[in-house]
Amino acid sequence: MPVVPIAHNSAYLWPRRSPLKKKGTIYVVIGKPIDSNGMDPREINERAQQWVEATIAELIQRPGGRAD
Repeated sequence: MPVVPIAHNSAYLWPRRSPLKKKGTIYVVIGKPIDSNGMDPREINERAQQWVEATIAELIQRPGGRAD
C-alpha cells in the first residue's frame, strides 16, 4: 500500500501539554504517496520522516508559521 506523508506546523503554535496557544497560522501539507512496494518498514519510515522534516522547515518560514 502507498504511504501518504502529512506535515504540519501546529507544534510551534500549540505546544504539547500546554493549554496556551500562540497566534499564527497552522499549515498542513499532504505529500505525494510513497510507493512501498519492495521497501522494508524502516526504509519507508526514513523516506517519510525526511519529507516531513524538510516540509516542516519550509512551513515555519511562512508568515505566521512560527510564533517567536
